[in-house]
Amino acid sequence: YVSSGLSWKTDYVATLSDDDKSMELIGWVTLVNNSGATYENAELKLVAGELNQVRPQVASYKNRRYEMAAMADSVSAPQAESLADYYLYRFPRKTTIRDRQTKQLQLISANEIPVQKRYRVDSQQSPWRGTTTGQKTQANVVVQFSNDKPQLGMPLPKGVMRFYKGDSQGAMQLLGEDNINHTARNENLELKLGQAFDITAERKQMENSRGFSSGSRMVAWEIEMRNAKDEAVEVEVLERVYGDVTVLEESQKHERVSASILRWVVQIPANGKAELSYRVRQK
Repeated sequence: YVSSGLSWKTDYVATLSDDDKSMELIGWVTLVNNSGATYENAELKLVAGELNQVRPQVASYKNRRYEMAAMADSVSAPQAESLADYYLYRFPRKTTIRDRQTKQLQLISANEIPVQKRYRVDSQQSPWRGTTTGQKTQANVVVQFSNDKPQLGMPLPKGVMRFYKGDSQGAMQLLGEDNINHTARNENLELKLGQAFDITAERKQMENSRGFSSGSRMVAWEIEMRNAKDEAVEVEVLERVYGDVTVLEESQKHERVSASILRWVVQIPANGKAELSYRVRQK
């Protein structure tokens, strides 16, 4: 049964381990009933995916890209099954949801999920491009993990994922949050937590001149990164390039992630700094 007065959303709570190498993940479905009716002891099936709809939606459903099928309560995780090009989540137990009521149900629970935390300096994150003056920024903190078995391996509906970690007194503190899209099994996820307080970067353009050949330019950049932590860190540097680009000089070897992204991995000592420089011909 589908009604414009019934809606749902997904929220995820991730708790990082002390060494930032694994996490615990709990997913919740929040049901909201503004339909004007109460659903007693009903079965709950949720359909997640990008549904194309012709009829205009009422205000409460504007820009919403999932539909809710009936309402039910459950303390058990649902079973996911393919439904055409979408996914159907079938909750094993029935529930009652009253008019004007909001109810939360557990969607997923998993422990010891391997994660990678990375520090990243990205030329897209600040107004560096096209300037010759030094611009300072802080490194992004990103977390990467895979939606595969044995810990996960189920289709995850789009929603908000919030990351927490215990402080020295054991209290949980929010580290950051990010949106996730509908994520199929065995897909990789990358979420941004925020910016690292102790890792900064300053970028300077050292050259921007016309090349010998028609339509080409010689461009050179220098990036100085500083680490105020008492431990060494590894920083991933992503540079966005445009047109036909050839790397002519570089202080260390790069990896070409795509036609428009160059990647370097730079080691920065504790309470120290490191420099990355490169020079390219751009057509």
